This record gives sequence, structure tokens and C-alpha cells, in this order.
Amino acid sequence: MCSHKTYKVLCYLVAAINIGLVFKIMFDDFIPTTKKVAEMILPPCIANIILAVLLIFGVAERRLSFIKVFQTFVYLQMAGMLVITLYIHKLVQEGYEELRGMEYVPMTFFALFALESLIANGGYKAVLYEPRTLPEETVMFQTPA
Repeated sequence: MCSHKTYKVLCYLVAAINIGLVFKIMFDDFIPTTKKVAEMILPPCIANIILAVLLIFGVAERRLSFIKVFQTFVYLQMAGMLVITLYIHKLVQEGYEELRGMEYVPMTFFALFALESLIANGGYKAVLYEPRTLPEETVMFQTPA
């Protein structure tokens, strides 16, 4: 079992990698494409960036609801990748052999999202069970028993 700090650092790392991958997809891979493809790919990319920032704030500010929103979005992405994988597999079975190599792309993303989900779940538990620290200026008094 990883420590609370390790899960928090992993959450920050996952969010940063998520943002980096989205920027790579948006600016390197899909800039020279058609408007239709850009309209299709842009909303999920923006949602990924927003939710990665939510994960960062959720872990930093101890907001469990932000982490849960990120986890829910990752589960939805996993379901979407599973549907895309099954659709591509169906097309390959129907004779579109040129798509055979494309079957593995959504499966790879599915594995990435599953890893993100596990790390976000660990971050959620780390924030939930981590003992709260008191501010430095807090004065505590102990009454005699």
C-alpha cells in the first residue's frame, strides 16, 4: 500500500500527464484536420483539461467531490473506449482488414484510463483518511482529567 503522500503525488502526476497528452493530441495530431474532426475531438479534450485541473484542486484542497467527479469522468471514458474497441472489432470481422491495427489504440487508452482510475481512487482514500493538520497559530489547551 502506498502512503498518502505517494498517492497525492501520483494524482498530480496523472493530472499533469493527462493535460500534456491532451495538448499533444489537440495541437500536434488534429490541427491540420477538417473542421468536422476538430468539432468532434475538441469537447472531450477541453473536458479532460478541466477535470485534470479539478483533480489537482481536489487533492490539494482536500475536496473529495472534485476527485469523485474526475473518477466518474474516467469511468465514462473507459466505457467509451470499450464501445469503440467493440465497434472496430466488428468492422474488422466484417472485412475491413485495414482497421486491424487500430483495435489496439482504444484498448491502450482503456488501460491508461483504468490506471488513472486506480490512482484517483488511491488519492481519494489518501485525502479521506489523512489526518488533518492544525494551522501553526493554533493553541491547544488540555484540561486535567
